[in-house]
Amino acid sequence: MLPNAVVIPSFRFRPGGHDIHGGQDAFVHGLIAGLVARGVQVDVITHRGRDDPPRALSDGARVHLVETRHSARYSAHELHRGGQWRLMEAMAAYGRAVVPVLDGLRREAGRPLVCLSQDVAEAGWIDAARAAGDTVMTFAHLVFSEFALDGFDLDAFSRLDDEARFGPVVRLLARLVLRRPRSTREFARITRLFKRTHLARLFPDAARCVFDSEEAAFARSNAVLLPSRGMADKVRVTYPRPDADRAYRVAPWAVELDACTPDRVGALRERLGIGARSRVLVTMSRISPDKRLDAVARALLRLERETPALCDDLHWVVCGRPSFFDDEAYLGALRDLVLGLRKVHVHFQGFLRGPERTAHLQLAAREPIAGAPAGLFVQVGRYEAFGLGLVEAMRCGVPVLASDTDGPRELLAGRDGATRGAGLLVHERALEPFDEALARALRRAFEGGAGLRSEAATTLGARYDWSATLVALERALAAVAEAQ
Repeated sequence: MLPNAVVIPSFRFRPGGHDIHGGQDAFVHGLIAGLVARGVQVDVITHRGRDDPPRALSDGARVHLVETRHSARYSAHELHRGGQWRLMEAMAAYGRAVVPVLDGLRREAGRPLVCLSQDVAEAGWIDAARAAGDTVMTFAHLVFSEFALDGFDLDAFSRLDDEARFGPVVRLLARLVLRRPRSTREFARITRLFKRTHLARLFPDAARCVFDSEEAAFARSNAVLLPSRGMADKVRVTYPRPDADRAYRVAPWAVELDACTPDRVGALRERLGIGARSRVLVTMSRISPDKRLDAVARALLRLERETPALCDDLHWVVCGRPSFFDDEAYLGALRDLVLGLRKVHVHFQGFLRGPERTAHLQLAAREPIAGAPAGLFVQVGRYEAFGLGLVEAMRCGVPVLASDTDGPRELLAGRDGATRGAGLLVHERALEPFDEALARALRRAFEGGAGLRSEAATTLGARYDWSATLVALERALAAVAEAQ
């Protein structure tokens, strides 16, 4: 059964439902609502931005906003969009600032706490919590080091050095390590070597802290709940532990969509010029390089050249906003890229929430054209541990195209008869540009060769609700209690 009270530390949580930061933040809001509906008292700890109050109420939970030296100067979104080093400093400081808040909540409760953490690279508080007797369950959706070091090169190091002012020894080590491209697996080995030889001590506190925090989250939480088996297998390799069979558990994520009236959707279609025979693509994500929206643009450019008839009255609805340091420049480059499209209508809609978010998803819920889907949701990020956007779209009856990564692979592969045709994985071939593979998948979908069906998408999307997530949490807590 669920505990009477939980604490949710989450660096990226935003107290207002109108100000969701991304999929991770949306998950926490849904988790809180699910727990409160079952009578669980919830406290949330998050980072305080310039415009935030010290305390708040959100979804029936008490929210404690902790201060760092960046709190007075930057809003939460400014902090994420500013320099990478500034964000790392704030993450490290937040991890330390959580500890006294946990101490106060523990005194108030008169017993150890149950912490449902959304922090990984920000989890500098975990060792102190465990030492105090708390139970820590981490909901993790990525290995931060893999995400942060993907494509990291000397130019990226130089930009970071401009902020951090590393010493000459660190600069020399960087030149030695980064003189050729490195895979994330190689970076992981190098990081372990630095720790064993104590070279890591040469790096500033913020750099060490985010990687030490990730190790604490995976290696020293009582249990780690991951949204897919593929993600769980990856973590087992990266952070092996003797109790891995019990500690690493799969807990699928869930979504809730706000209701939306047909009149709202109709008005939106009219405003965007989407007609009865239009085809519609919807993307809804952070506008960041790892989401590969530039590949969607290049795939559409290919379609215009190679299959122009499919692009007649085709609309691409781009939903989302820049969230991190390089994202504004990426958005600018994306806008420039789509200027080359001559047939496809591109609509940049920005950040959406509530019924308006649902309405944009429903733009792609359309009657088939010549037996093939006329609307698709596309999510082709390099890292998709689950795919909340995919489930949201399928809930609206929209078939999906997704990258062949951990979460989408598990969502869409090996479906039964009722859900076969809910979506299509975009398989990359060796030495083939990704946009070529995506163009091939789009062509196959719009020409009917993929067998995509709205009914299958609706059936599959309906299976991901909060009851499954909370049952997985209950089982994980029971296993921890039994082991103790």
